[in-house]
Amino acid sequence: MLSFTLKSLQELPLEFRRREFPGAFDGKDKAAYKRLVKAVREIQRHVRYSVREILLSNIVPPKAKKITFIDDVEVPDRHTLADSILHHLQPDGASANGNQASNSNQQIIFVARVAHMRLQTIDNVMNPTLGQPSQWDLISEKIKELATRGADYRAAWGQAILSKDEAIFDKIKGSTKTFGEVRHGDDILTPLPDEHDVQLKLDRLLQSQAGRPCGSSGPSH
Repeated sequence: MLSFTLKSLQELPLEFRRREFPGAFDGKDKAAYKRLVKAVREIQRHVRYSVREILLSNIVPPKAKKITFIDDVEVPDRHTLADSILHHLQPDGASANGNQASNSNQQIIFVARVAHMRLQTIDNVMNPTLGQPSQWDLISEKIKELATRGADYRAAWGQAILSKDEAIFDKIKGSTKTFGEVRHGDDILTPLPDEHDVQLKLDRLLQSQAGRPCGSSGPSH
């Protein structure tokens, strides 16, 4: 994540970089570059902490020093959660109805990514082990792995994530469960889809594509 952010900053217009990050990217001022890296790390730490609290809304009390669970309040559904995170990450004054939210395909991808972050975070909270990587390291590893896969596999993985989220949190009549109900169910024991789950989705996706009329194509990631 750090290297990706620094690479993105380095790709900004030269005039902007010189004005906002003087000396940091010219290869000569190592102290300026170190200051920039430190600032980026601090911003990422703050963002990750605040996003984690949103992901655990109505699951773990905010700013809790010891892990305790909220068992009697409905957990936000994945769409509400995605909207909350999108709003939180929007710059002040920016519209929350930008390209991410207006493009239905991109919205589905974003909701799947948020669902993945919540499921991975819950897995880490409920199954702590000594020396366990943070949820962010595991999430980053999965994103890197998916980048090496084809569009169909990524779409199948996203569908598997959404199916897991639905099985764990959704009730039949459209509302969501409390985390107390979630904790006493079987689905939470394996909150993340495995390769078998993804392959089932992939097989169905490929079968669906094979049955399409010529010239028809589905959404790609």
